[in-house]
Amino acid sequence: MNLPTNNFIKTFGVILVFIFTCAQAWADSSSTSPTKKLKHHNSMSTSIEPFTIVAIPDSQIHTFSPAWFRGFIDHTSWIRANAAVNNIAFVTHLGDVAQGQLSGLENLPTLGWQDQLARAHAAIFQLDAINQVDGIVLPYSISMGNHDLLPRGDKLNAGDPIPGGGFRTFFGAARYEPYRIGEDNPYQWYGGSDVTQWNHYQLFNAGPYTYLHINLELDPQQPENDLGITRIVGINDALTWAQSIIDAHPGLPTIISTHKLLSDFSGQNNLIGYWGDGVDEIFGGERSTTGQIVWERLVKSNPQIFMTINGHEHEGPYREDGEYHQVSTNDAGLSVFEVLVNHQDYFNLLTGNDPYLRLMEFDPQKGQIRNKTFSPTLASFDANPDEIEAAFNNILDAFDLGMFIPILNGEDLISVIAPFPLFPGDVGHTREEAASVILNFFSATSLEELRAVSFSPYLTDADSQFSFDVGFDHIGRPTLAGVVPMNIQPFRCSNTFNSKRKKPFVAVAVLGNTEFSVEQLDLSSLRLEGVAAYDFHIVRDVGTPVASVIDIKHPRYCDATEKDGFDDIVVFFNRAKILDVLGEVTDKETVVLRLIGNLKEEFGGKPVVAEDLVIMKNRGRF
Repeated sequence: MNLPTNNFIKTFGVILVFIFTCAQAWADSSSTSPTKKLKHHNSMSTSIEPFTIVAIPDSQIHTFSPAWFRGFIDHTSWIRANAAVNNIAFVTHLGDVAQGQLSGLENLPTLGWQDQLARAHAAIFQLDAINQVDGIVLPYSISMGNHDLLPRGDKLNAGDPIPGGGFRTFFGAARYEPYRIGEDNPYQWYGGSDVTQWNHYQLFNAGPYTYLHINLELDPQQPENDLGITRIVGINDALTWAQSIIDAHPGLPTIISTHKLLSDFSGQNNLIGYWGDGVDEIFGGERSTTGQIVWERLVKSNPQIFMTINGHEHEGPYREDGEYHQVSTNDAGLSVFEVLVNHQDYFNLLTGNDPYLRLMEFDPQKGQIRNKTFSPTLASFDANPDEIEAAFNNILDAFDLGMFIPILNGEDLISVIAPFPLFPGDVGHTREEAASVILNFFSATSLEELRAVSFSPYLTDADSQFSFDVGFDHIGRPTLAGVVPMNIQPFRCSNTFNSKRKKPFVAVAVLGNTEFSVEQLDLSSLRLEGVAAYDFHIVRDVGTPVASVIDIKHPRYCDATEKDGFDDIVVFFNRAKILDVLGEVTDKETVVLRLIGNLKEEFGGKPVVAEDLVIMKNRGRF
């Protein structure tokens, strides 16, 4: 890496060991109060565990038929079973909870719109059971999608036999209000709705942070006053209402969920093109017309909004559509993370479509928001072929009762078969013919071959599994981190990291250069793999930075220049705690260690991140 002079090593070598033997004992015996902790960006005296926000994308295919309902119920059942172990802080459904009425299929058993909404209610009730029965506080929200407006197709659904519109009946404010009385209220996190009951807000806690979440109706810029809804004076649409909620909760980091905002196919609206942006080599994405209006009127001017999440769109190439993400900059110069999740075109005749969840793990200690795309249903298929066979028989039983089965070529619907004629010239079909259609879809010729099909519990492409490198400020708002140069063990060329050595500390140099002065760093905010630095440091020129960790071809790489004329800062971390975080490592394994922190308030307080390579060593000396 970057070498100091030999005299510097001799002068400080013995002194540092003595200092840190004392410093370790002092640091391990001291503590910092939570009040003092929150005075600094990310100045955490105790560990903040990662927490997860779960997004449930469009579930319309699963609620459309009882035979495909398993995907939705598996979603919420998995969330209920894993709420504590995964530290799930919030769940947001992105709209289209139901498919709605389809012309010509109104009389098929159990496929009516009201049946679909009742199934959606049964799935969402698993989230209610967490709050009401399990005693775990788990806030959630449900946004309204375009399919939730059927059968009439307008927001009010004035012609719906359920008074006030079916969606509002099941998922309006009345879902929470009866329980909001007394000290044992399980829905204290529910803030309320506007007069339409299509727009709601929630407050949720994650570690020491409190967040505001607002879910907005479909096309929130288009009020439906002509359908007889009287809004409050001055609140003429959902965006104005959302601004009033933000104004009432100043400074709380805020997430917006809605059905339609970000698209996965660029060029269709000629607004913001991201074709060939490196996120996906085939297609890019942009905001829809609605999304751009929401950005202009609500998001970019409110610095506390840091994330938007939506479903609806699925315009890209087959099995690569319905996913996109981008990071934009608001008027305050802060990051806004925009995420699209919708897998409705990932067809699967056993489940309707592949039932994936988006898991967003927020990790303040490591400075990341890790996105994973996971299916509890496909995980059970992959683990137990009996589950595949049970799903296969369930579909055939539903077919015998009148359910149709689509014949597909990729994402293209070729035809459908049912046990009775569906259209002029059609004939009824047999259970054996239905079985053949399902088997052909999976390129199988028998049930035995179907049982051997491999399913993918996780999607791993660049739009399904990715991380945002961020820093969290003292209120928990993440923003993209700037990269600063770092050198682990600046007093050595070899970056070996010996797990057996008893040396109590690890030295890390943050390196200054023409663009960055180490005096800007808030030292109390520094975390190496989530471990806080000792309250001791050295300011001195100890080396020259390389451009990035990628430029370090090997952890034994050394820069030829010993000094560059710029002050660097050397900070020290507890070796044992770093090893505890790393867990099991193999001898000679190359590991990237990550440092996060913030600039001082007078320099903007923005987060920074640095990385360096080490070779793990499980025996001997350095």
